[in-house]
Amino acid sequence: MRWLLLLVALPTIAFAYGLPAIRDLKARYHPQTSTIFVEWTFPQPLDNVAFNVRYRMNKPGGEHWKTLRTADPIVRLIQPHLADGDELHVQVNAERHGRIIEDWSQVLVITVTKKAPNGEAQDALVPPTAFTANILDTTSVRLEWKPVEEGKIDGKDIYYVVNVKQLTTRSGGVLQRQQIKTSERSFTMGRLIPGEKYELTIRSAVSDAQVSSMASIVEITMPRDEEFFEIGNLIISSLFKNSGSGTVNLTWDVPPAMVDNIKGYDVQYSEAGKDEWETIKFGGAQSSASLHGLKSDTQYLLKIRTQLKNEVYTESGQFNFKTPKVAPNAIKKVDVIYSHEVNSVRLQWMLEPHIHAATVAGYDVYVSDNKDLPENHWRHIPLPSKDAELSLPNLKSLTTYYVKVNIRNTDGSVIHAPSLYRFTTIDSESEFAEVREANALSYRNLVPGKVAIAWNFPESVSETLAGTTVYFSEHRQQPIESWNKVDLAGSGKNSVVLANLREGAQYFIRIVPVHANGHNDFENQEQFEMRTDTRERFEEQLRSVHHASLPLIKGDKSFLRITSCNPDAILDECGLQETCIAVREDGVGWCIPFSLKDAILHS
Repeated sequence: MRWLLLLVALPTIAFAYGLPAIRDLKARYHPQTSTIFVEWTFPQPLDNVAFNVRYRMNKPGGEHWKTLRTADPIVRLIQPHLADGDELHVQVNAERHGRIIEDWSQVLVITVTKKAPNGEAQDALVPPTAFTANILDTTSVRLEWKPVEEGKIDGKDIYYVVNVKQLTTRSGGVLQRQQIKTSERSFTMGRLIPGEKYELTIRSAVSDAQVSSMASIVEITMPRDEEFFEIGNLIISSLFKNSGSGTVNLTWDVPPAMVDNIKGYDVQYSEAGKDEWETIKFGGAQSSASLHGLKSDTQYLLKIRTQLKNEVYTESGQFNFKTPKVAPNAIKKVDVIYSHEVNSVRLQWMLEPHIHAATVAGYDVYVSDNKDLPENHWRHIPLPSKDAELSLPNLKSLTTYYVKVNIRNTDGSVIHAPSLYRFTTIDSESEFAEVREANALSYRNLVPGKVAIAWNFPESVSETLAGTTVYFSEHRQQPIESWNKVDLAGSGKNSVVLANLREGAQYFIRIVPVHANGHNDFENQEQFEMRTDTRERFEEQLRSVHHASLPLIKGDKSFLRITSCNPDAILDECGLQETCIAVREDGVGWCIPFSLKDAILHS
């Protein structure tokens, strides 16, 4: 005759819901030393974590729990006197610095039994897992479990045997017992007595003679009439980002008379069709919760269990909701590049990493100074090439414009922009250095071969900014080490003047933030391209500048042409052979030729 030690973990809703931290609770028997080793898994790290293990023999009249303490996820129980039919119950909890961080685990039942003639078939039968009992009202409960994967043993179909045992008789009636056999994975049981405690066990079977020695078990206490209630007026709202992830907010109502009896809630949610439930537990009577990390355009199942102060749990059924569909943004960012031509800007944009440039056939750019207009009233600019840039001439100064960029793919499909981008043009009379658009770039040709550049990094970059390096080159493909550069120390500098450039040449600019550790943050760099002025174009612009005309001699037809300027400006507004002389205290001056400077100052 041989003796077997049969082990099974029995989940109980009295202690845990969802996925517990203490998992894979199991045991092995060492007959030479009459020792049972119990082990489990727990998420890392285990620093300052201690485990309490309690165990007792399941005998008539009950037995007090014995407790062991360990820092390792394994413990040794010495049991020298084991007899046929003995049951040893084991549970584990976890604490850190004296505080319980994981409640008592599911019960591990260790059963001793004599080897049966049909032992092989008996051993092959295991009970279903994830056995749960959901209280529906004061007399009904829904039982659910995860079926045995095999489905058959020796060609015989597996079914399940559920035994119901009433443990208390507070109502004064006779203790009830009943047995249900089913091949389903759930059923609803009624005619239970409010206020009474029940033990529910489930085993697998292929015949009356072949039933699993192991069982799963739950204990429940049915709520009394004055204890049971259902949450009402459940409101589900959501906020999702273009990335597709978001948050769902839940609020619900409870009867005012029950608020003081509520100990806490367990909110469970899972994607429809997946048996992977996430659980949020919180104490108090606050009837709201937030679910984070949900996916857009996805069907979810929701359960809300209420725990009362007398340890009774009630469930308000199962809810279904679908998260909104959010179109992912295909454009990572849009840069607005200002130039010395105040009524013209250039837009350039970057695609998100999930958009492959090889599949892009072109773009449809829509521009308007009124974002509320229908799309067919916006200015439409089709771009037949995959170059992600566009010049916008003939814009009004000091005007806010809105832009959206749709992507045309090579297969004929169109990715519509879910986001609008906004920029404001500058004033024709304002200083170049006053452009303060967030994340904006701007440049201005001062004289041939001399260009002023300004930029503004986003706040997320500016917070750790220690300096900036401006790279410039006529050849985009050159290694960055071969580019010319200007290093700017400090976080407050956002402009630079590049001199000694080649006239009428195209330059590529890269503005790279530098952090306190000296690291060049190329990931958050700003880059664009520009063309320097030729002398012919510069002189043409000078002729078009508004001049103030002062007569030299009354009645004379000759005039001295004087250009107005701002003597306090950072950048020189006058010509090559001129200087700005202040004539009033409010920042007004004249551009005076060097040859006349001394004469005017001493006059």
